[in-house]
Amino acid sequence: MKSSTRMSEYRRQCVHYTTQSRLSSLTRCSFGANSLQKFHSFSKNSIFKCSAVSAEPATPAQDTVMPLVYDGVIFDMDGTLSVSCIDYQLMRNTIDVPVGDLFTVMETWTDGDRIKKSMDAILEIEAVAAARSEAMPGLLELLAYLQKSPAKIGLVTRNTPQSVDAFFAAIGEEWRGVFDILLTREHPHVKPDKRCLLYFSDAWGIPPHKLLMVGDSTEDVECGNAAGTATSLIAGGGNELVGGEAPLPPPGAVPTFSVESLHELLDRLIRRDTALGWGAYSTGTVSIDDDVDRIGEINKLNESCTASDNDTTSSSSGSDSDASIMSATSLTASTSSLSSMDLDAAAPGAPPPGLDFLDWLFASGAVEAASCSFPRIDGSRFGTPPDQHPGSKVLHLQCGNGALTKLLFSAGLLVVGADPEPTAATKRGLYTAKVETLHQKGGLDDALTKVGVLDAAVLLGESGVNAGKGLEGQVLLPEALIELARVLRPGGNLCLELEMEAGNEVDIMNRLMDLLQPAGFELKMCEVLCRSIPTGNDRVRLIASSSL
Repeated sequence: MKSSTRMSEYRRQCVHYTTQSRLSSLTRCSFGANSLQKFHSFSKNSIFKCSAVSAEPATPAQDTVMPLVYDGVIFDMDGTLSVSCIDYQLMRNTIDVPVGDLFTVMETWTDGDRIKKSMDAILEIEAVAAARSEAMPGLLELLAYLQKSPAKIGLVTRNTPQSVDAFFAAIGEEWRGVFDILLTREHPHVKPDKRCLLYFSDAWGIPPHKLLMVGDSTEDVECGNAAGTATSLIAGGGNELVGGEAPLPPPGAVPTFSVESLHELLDRLIRRDTALGWGAYSTGTVSIDDDVDRIGEINKLNESCTASDNDTTSSSSGSDSDASIMSATSLTASTSSLSSMDLDAAAPGAPPPGLDFLDWLFASGAVEAASCSFPRIDGSRFGTPPDQHPGSKVLHLQCGNGALTKLLFSAGLLVVGADPEPTAATKRGLYTAKVETLHQKGGLDDALTKVGVLDAAVLLGESGVNAGKGLEGQVLLPEALIELARVLRPGGNLCLELEMEAGNEVDIMNRLMDLLQPAGFELKMCEVLCRSIPTGNDRVRLIASSSL
């Protein structure tokens, strides 16, 4: 599927307020965990325009303060900097979305008229709230302090430019100049798509781990953790706090630290009682709570793996049409980073397990992100048929709680999560299908009816004692591979990361080829990962293309 061709229909004006000169790096956003990796394929052909509106600079401060732990701080607006006046219960009732992230749920709808009417209703409710905009207690004191700091300051909101204008009208236009960049819903990438935060990182030239994302909702924390920034959750609950207490955060949505108010946030910033994003602590995906001894053990293990796994074998089997994704079947022993399956996704600031696996898939081209976060919502606004969805159609097998499903979905892909018990993912507003078996014909029919013929099927296997259970224990059975080939389009990709019986690289590749080829799959890429916690098995990533 050529997402760049279809996305040419999504011309849009990116409303981007900045005190700097016009930024030329809008199309250099990445979905990678490491901001130094820029996957240009996401936006190299997009036709976004960026208009810069100069803001009046704030009065220069006469004194300075001690530098923050962070080189940049990015704030959510509603419920974070401003008292949230949005009636989320009314909004949910009006558009009939009782649970889950509103935009995520709406993006699953195929009725463009319904999406447009719901967006119109949301705009009306937001306009009423904007008229009552007021500063959160402690805001002006916080902004006054940050104004004296050398740190860059940004704002990212899913609200409208008009609501942002109403916010500054309420607190005083002189405070607009404190912010170096303001991004609204009109930006192509919006929360929880981590590309919106990587935009700040790219524009400012600051690594994500030196940025802090501050917000009051799960989406704010999920977005920051996935991007690699530190995250601070302000008490309030955001749009999740409807009709009761805020739910416990799912894996990958636990903040680096939490505060009760902006007063407490300022106190912690002044005392430097904070921590950097997870990328500062290891080349792998390690949470901030991992101690020095643990990191030392990981580095020693990587060194030992490097010494023992320095043989690389390659076997050419691709065609010219595959060159844009992978030129030939390749096998590599990777020791540059760890599999995030070995890490605690419930730790403060940690991303969900499998983030590095998704980055690998995007970098390889096995799955393609859309050039904006919510293509169907944009399409309903600009009159593009909702069936012309530019992102890959992906089946996420063994979706569990939906953390990884949501990461895929937020990149503009059309994703259905499949699991024997998909309730947790369904409650997050995601497309799901109950799938208990892969090795019977028709076992994936429910998923097929939701999104149609698929571009890719993705499965991230469990680690350690849980490995090999559930759908991952079936995925390489001959009957399961035949069923997967049936629901994938010709050339569609089967993308797996799972544990296999240990062996040398050539042996592993030969075993995989023996399993895949009878079902019509051609092995395109295979990578043996170095395990951080030895279990006697190798963790293997692979991409195989359907030839049927």
